[in-house]
Amino acid sequence: RAAALPHRAVPKPIEGVKQVVVVASGKGGVGKSTTAGKISLFLFLYFFSVISFAHFVVFCMEYLGACVITL
Repeated sequence: RAAALPHRAVPKPIEGVKQVVVVASGKGGVGKSTTAGKISLFLFLYFFSVISFAHFVVFCMEYLGACVITL
């Protein structure tokens, strides 16, 4: 008989946040920070050209190694 999974609380949505993009990998050195940086640059350029303003945040959390702040 399979063991039941532990109950996990569903996180509450953050007011004002419409979309979330996550860049993740179980291995280091595959370009997660670079990818996150390029996605944020694309979003800024795209939305700034279409609606003349853009509001978004890049949150980088690295256990070891480089982070978006160094790019």
